[in-house]
Amino acid sequence: MFDEGAKQMRPELYPTPAPNGDSLSQYQDRELTLRDLLQMFRRRRSIVFGAAGLFFALGVLLCLFTTRRYQATGTIQVQKESSDGLDLDSLMGAAANTTDALNADINIQTQASILQSNELALRAVRNLNLEATQDFRPKSNLLTPLLGSFSSSDSSEPATGPLEKSPRRQANALRIFHRNLIVKPIGGTRLIEIDYLDPDPKVAAAVVNELVQELTNYSFETRYKATESASESLSKQLADLRIRSENLQAQVAQMQRESGIYSIGTTDANGRQQAYSAVLD
Repeated sequence: MFDEGAKQMRPELYPTPAPNGDSLSQYQDRELTLRDLLQMFRRRRSIVFGAAGLFFALGVLLCLFTTRRYQATGTIQVQKESSDGLDLDSLMGAAANTTDALNADINIQTQASILQSNELALRAVRNLNLEATQDFRPKSNLLTPLLGSFSSSDSSEPATGPLEKSPRRQANALRIFHRNLIVKPIGGTRLIEIDYLDPDPKVAAAVVNELVQELTNYSFETRYKATESASESLSKQLADLRIRSENLQAQVAQMQRESGIYSIGTTDANGRQQAYSAVLD
């Protein structure tokens, strides 16, 4: 009785033999072989097959119930910057800009950043009315009525109307739009690839075309504003020069009246200005 109790309380004193007859220390120090792995697989094949079947079934259900999404792809080419617009450097006779690889890369990265800007995204959402599409409509679930009862009392933003008057709608539209948009410059070229995902293939293609058009409009507006700013600056400078010229002419006339010496407007053989003096006459 005492020996059985000691055996039950301290099983490490009575080690079980190894499967192949080796001692326990030799069995623990021995490395696993392919035969051991096969034996482990045979003993646990039901768990392995069950897990594989479960993951396969989950994948099939995910493919069946997930909304199918289409990807539209567009490619644009960024041209070299030219000084065809009216700017201060060209009008003041500055040297022409020499474009190198660094400037070209900066220009491409700038255009890619503009394509991903919130301004172009809001233009596309507003012009295409993307809020009425499937991807931008709020998703309903079991917690929507409960959450709506708490948020309806605090929400004072209109559900319709311009996005500029509803910061919450604007933030939600920008989040969905940027999640579906992918803009990546193609290395070693002047090309930028634009990808957009949407459940409707027509909407995806329309968004890509709208972004390209809005990028063109944005570039034109930027050049126009720069030209207008340069024109206003030059107009102010010309007005200042006109005022200074009139003041100098008034000072010349005043000096002529005080001294009695007037310029005839002709030159002699030596190229000197001819003058007339009423006092000497």
